[in-house]
Amino acid sequence: VIKYSHNKKQQIHYPDFLVTYKHRKPVIFEVKYQSEIDNDDGRIARNLKAGKLYAKTINSDYRIITDREILGIYSENVDELLKVRDEVADLISTT
Repeated sequence: VIKYSHNKKQQIHYPDFLVTYKHRKPVIFEVKYQSEIDNDDGRIARNLKAGKLYAKTINSDYRIITDREILGIYSENVDELLKVRDEVADLISTT
């Protein structure tokens, strides 16, 4: 839970994930649609700013992930899997 003040009112924000690692700093992740960020009325920007500040106080990194990044990673993974599938098919057909 991240608490911050806006217009003299207490706000509460719940980040999406906190990932802890064995050999590096934890990372707070926010997952948003890019269209949400593009059409933000200020609320998301305030939450993200509060999240970044909070992350510093707990010695954590802070990352914002959008659907564009997720779809890009998915597409790259599919491309790699298709290459492996084709290589396996070539190996099978030559034996």
